[in-house]
Amino acid sequence: METLQTIAGLAATQLKNAMSLQLRKEMEKQKEIILKDLTKSNQELNDFAHVVSHDLKSPLRSMNALVSWLKEDCADFSNDDINANLDSLLKKIDRMDLLINGILSYASIDRVKKKSQPIDLNELVRDILDTIHTPQNIEIQIKTKLPIVKGDSFKMIQLFQNLLSNAIKYSDKEKGVVIINCISEKNYWQFSIRDNGMGISEKYFDKIFQVFQVLEKSEDSTGVGLSIVQKIIAFYNGKIWLESKLEKGTTFFFTLPK
Repeated sequence: METLQTIAGLAATQLKNAMSLQLRKEMEKQKEIILKDLTKSNQELNDFAHVVSHDLKSPLRSMNALVSWLKEDCADFSNDDINANLDSLLKKIDRMDLLINGILSYASIDRVKKKSQPIDLNELVRDILDTIHTPQNIEIQIKTKLPIVKGDSFKMIQLFQNLLSNAIKYSDKEKGVVIINCISEKNYWQFSIRDNGMGISEKYFDKIFQVFQVLEKSEDSTGVGLSIVQKIIAFYNGKIWLESKLEKGTTFFFTLPK
């Protein structure tokens, strides 16, 4: 009797293990299918955004040229209202161009394979600071020597340029300060870009990295910059987060692998 019970117990255990194994296999199979579908959908969405944005560039250039010619032709007899309207139209065209460029940049991040060339971030940041406009009342400080990382130089330029431009743009103090820092951890570098600007309300912390999220209306802001930053960092399996207090300033932290 005991022998039969033992055999029955072993059989039940084996059956349970077999069912668990089969269930795990089915779950893994479903997971693979879902991942493939998500990858395909994401690629199709990126391709769609790239094609649509690219196709919009051509008529936009034509509009810009036509309005510029119209402004020149009307220069001798147009009034202030007409000139103001034409200037406003040109600004809106320029903003649309910025938006399309942002969408193209966002959509193209996953379109190329990961490159692994050494990039001296000290040189890269210096070049960025030479090209972007920094008002005289804002001081840029680099607290530590920045590392050499492996990656794609264009993506790194997009990453640092967007964060530095944001820190400069939203500086509202008589004496502005932007501080760049880096800490070496075991498997990654932790960077921070801190400013003493207007700060960001905590209710926007989760929304700020979403595409087209703009905290305040601005002709030169598209709401794509921080989305590009987050996507680039995710591309390299890093993380990004922020700390901020209104009227005190904001610090963006992010990590990149060694």
